[in-house]
Amino acid sequence: MPELTTAESSEDSEPDINELSFAELRNKLLALDPLNRDHVIQVNQAEAEFWRKSEGYRVGWSDEILGFDCGGQQWVSETCFPAGTLAKPSMKDLEYIEHLKKLIEKEEIPAPAPIEQRWTTCSKSPMSPASSSAEDDIFSWDLTKTRELLPHEKCSRMISKTFEQRLHKDGYTWKNIPQNTKDLYFEDFQKYFRWDQKISGIVKILWEKQAAIRYKSFIWAIKNAKQKPAYVSDDIWKAWNDEFNKPEYIARARQNKLNRQAGEPATHTGGSITHSSHAKRMEQSLGKKPTYYELFIHNHTKRSDGLFVNEKAKAVNDDFIRLREEMSQPEEGSSEPQPVDDNEVFVKNVGGVKKTIWYRL
Repeated sequence: MPELTTAESSEDSEPDINELSFAELRNKLLALDPLNRDHVIQVNQAEAEFWRKSEGYRVGWSDEILGFDCGGQQWVSETCFPAGTLAKPSMKDLEYIEHLKKLIEKEEIPAPAPIEQRWTTCSKSPMSPASSSAEDDIFSWDLTKTRELLPHEKCSRMISKTFEQRLHKDGYTWKNIPQNTKDLYFEDFQKYFRWDQKISGIVKILWEKQAAIRYKSFIWAIKNAKQKPAYVSDDIWKAWNDEFNKPEYIARARQNKLNRQAGEPATHTGGSITHSSHAKRMEQSLGKKPTYYELFIHNHTKRSDGLFVNEKAKAVNDDFIRLREEMSQPEEGSSEPQPVDDNEVFVKNVGGVKKTIWYRL
C-alpha cells in the first residue's frame, strides 16, 4: 500500500506515510480516484495482502485488538436475515455473499473493502431484525461500505469553516437552522471539493450527517468560549447566550449528559481520537511507549485540575495502585520489593485478556 501512495500522490504537505495507521493509509489511497474501479481493486488487493501479513497473535491496546479501525465517517448498507439454526444452518448467508460479489463484478461497481459479515443468535426485542422466539435461530449481518467523504479530515475541517462564514440567529442548535441556510452551507462546501455529479445525492446525504456532528462541536466551543469569537456578531452572541442560559436549555443539557452516562460508560477526556493515537503522541513526548496505566491516567483525568473524570475512573486507579502494591511485596526472606510490570498489573486489574471490553483504557 505505501508503494501505491508514493507512486500516485505528490502533495508536499502530505504526512509521512510511515506515520499513518492502516485505515488512514487506505483512505488516502481510495481518495486518489474513488470512482475508478481498477484503482479500487488495486487498493483492495493491497489491503488483502496487509491482512494476510497481519495473521498471528499479538498484544496491544484494547481498541486495536477488540475494535475495528474503520478510518472515519462512512456511508454503509447493512442487512440482517435468518440463516437457519445452530444445529442446521441454511447456508443462505454464504449464498448472499456469493450473489453480492457477482453483482459487484457484473455492474463493475468500485466497491472498497471490506464486506463485513457476522452472525448472532436471536434477539427477544420485537423491534430487532433478528427477533425470534426460537432460541436456536441464527442471523447473518452483512455490511457493505458504499461511499465516504474523502479525505474526511479535510472535509470535516472545511464543514466547520463554512459555519463561521454564515451564522443564523436561531442556529444555537442544528435542527433550528432553516433548510435554505443549510443548503448555502453545502454550496460553500462545494467550492472546495469536486466529485462526479452522478453521486451528488449521496455526497449531500453524507455531508448532512457529518455537518450535524460538526455543528454540535462548533456550538459547544462557542458556548464555552471565555470571550466572543471574532466571526460571531454581537446580536448573534447575545441571542445565543440568552438561549444557553434559559432554564429549559440547561435542564435539557443536564439530562442529555445523564443519558450519556447511564450505565457508567467509558467516560474519558480523549475526545474522538483513538487510544492508540493518544499512545503514539505520548510516546513522542515521553520518549518511550506509555504503559496502559499511563494512558489511562492521560485519558481519564481532567486537564484543568488533574481530577478523575468520575468516581468509576478513580476506583479503577485505586484498584490498580492496591494491586501493584500487592504484587510488589517482597518474597519470603527478602526485604526488597519485587519488580512488577505495570502492563501486567493493569491487565490483571481489568480482569484478564479474555474480557471483551476494557473500560480502563
